[in-house]
Amino acid sequence: MTPLTLISPSWEADADLGIRYAILINAVLLALLFITYKLWTRPLETPANDDPPRPAKPRYYPLAVAAAIAVLAGIYAMSSFASKSLWWDEAWQMKQASHGAWKADKKDPEQLKFSPTTWKRCAFYYQKPTNHAPMSLAQKASLGVWRTFTGHAEAEFSELAARAPALIASGIAVLLLFRVIGFGGGATLMAVMLLLHPWHLRYGVEARAYAFIVPLTLSAILAARRLAVNHGRGGSTWAWLAVNQAVWIWAYPNAVFDVSAFFIVLGVLLWRTAETPRDRWTCLMRLLVAHVFAGMLWLQLFLPNLMQARHWAGQEAQSHYLDAGLVRDMLSSLTYGMEWAPQPATVEAEGLTSLVAVCGSSGLAALAVLLALGLSVFGLLRTAMQRPRLGWLLLCPVLGSLAYMAVGRALDLYFYPRFVISLLPVFVAGLGLAIPGLTLWAQRYRYIALAMLVPFALLTQSQRTVLKTRPYTPLRDVAEFVHGWNPERPPVTLCYGLGREAMPVYAPTMIASDKAADIIVARDKAKAEGRDFLVVQGYSSFNRHLLPEAFALLDDPQQFIEVRAYPGIEPDFYFRVFKAKLP
Repeated sequence: MTPLTLISPSWEADADLGIRYAILINAVLLALLFITYKLWTRPLETPANDDPPRPAKPRYYPLAVAAAIAVLAGIYAMSSFASKSLWWDEAWQMKQASHGAWKADKKDPEQLKFSPTTWKRCAFYYQKPTNHAPMSLAQKASLGVWRTFTGHAEAEFSELAARAPALIASGIAVLLLFRVIGFGGGATLMAVMLLLHPWHLRYGVEARAYAFIVPLTLSAILAARRLAVNHGRGGSTWAWLAVNQAVWIWAYPNAVFDVSAFFIVLGVLLWRTAETPRDRWTCLMRLLVAHVFAGMLWLQLFLPNLMQARHWAGQEAQSHYLDAGLVRDMLSSLTYGMEWAPQPATVEAEGLTSLVAVCGSSGLAALAVLLALGLSVFGLLRTAMQRPRLGWLLLCPVLGSLAYMAVGRALDLYFYPRFVISLLPVFVAGLGLAIPGLTLWAQRYRYIALAMLVPFALLTQSQRTVLKTRPYTPLRDVAEFVHGWNPERPPVTLCYGLGREAMPVYAPTMIASDKAADIIVARDKAKAEGRDFLVVQGYSSFNRHLLPEAFALLDDPQQFIEVRAYPGIEPDFYFRVFKAKLP
């Protein structure tokens, strides 16, 4: 008897099933909300707007500051690595979700034909968590607008157009931070600090969901604070919060910890400030309904992806578990936008430096981190005591991130510092809110803010220099070099190991392989056809550790010589091009 072979359904079949299930579940939830609507729509008795007044702002000051920051952000974005080559995750997302890929023509397998992605694939293709759907959809729309106005072909793309949604979101984040802290010179300088922060520049430019997390965090704080001040009034504000939280978890599912913290803290604030038991329960019902709506929206958007994730979740080959070293990297990245210690690398491959290297010793680096964190924590706690509605909501991302890290450590989930980037706007806001507590004279606020900003800008200048002068990874540079090698007799080219999945975005004809035997086969093919043979290789520490077989060939000067190398922003993003010595 022949055994049965289980075949996993296609991504589209899973997505269709998830869409149908979400519709059925949401229909039941809508019915329940309709049955109970009198409980959460009844009028409130507690008066609104008893929050202490905020400092008055000059009439045209916000507009002037917003314009100045927007101009500065635009100039910086155009001169930074926003217009340079994509890196692995961005390229994978472009190829699989937002743009498309070159594939063999069914009629002529020797020819490649560009296959664009559909909007459905863009939103629901989830064979791995690298597709951040909100960014993919925004990116696909941005690329479509770019082609419409420039007349470029469907297969072409612009890195700047691909990253435009991230740049816009990052600019909005700067303005939202300004609004959270309050108007004044100190708030302006803290907004500039966020603009100059290397962590914000790196992940705020990158076409990934992390660029959305920072403005979504600040937006949640503003929406929840308005609801706390108005004691649960304002249907549009409830809708704002619901949509914000749904998109936040859609963009980054682990944000469920942050959203849960907002749910609990806002519930406590509403409960404590309501004057009657009836109002307390009405406010809690509205809070619950808003999050049910958020869950319904998220379920409709993400259940198709969860149906696919059940086939691979928990099987990812990751070993990046939370430990003391990663906590140090997270804290140093949060405060100064650089990791604690660098990866091992050659001098030629060095990119972003480490905090220890900049400070000169681990002791000075630790002091710098503790000083920055201490000031921010002081500002957050001071605000929580004097303006609890704002202060406790600012602490929600802190509570959510701590909970996420604790659960991740207990379950051995893989972790990268960028996973808690929601802490970044809170850290900068804490510095701005600490300023009034550091002086008794209001006119000196701006001088204290300047005293924070100037050393920060000097300390992190080397990071910004790397981000402005280098691509994330040099995929386009390598592709252009290979393309111009010998136009009359193009070389046979192979990309080895990690990086092979992303390189076809720029070089569709390049062979992608993770087997040393394929290098020998391709070399023999080039020799037989009288063509040169080139091997492209990056991510050396990863590839040498997991795919070491090929390096016996590449490191042998009798068989290969290095003809070109291109640095990226990190040591492991250093790409080399080798030429085989063919007789």
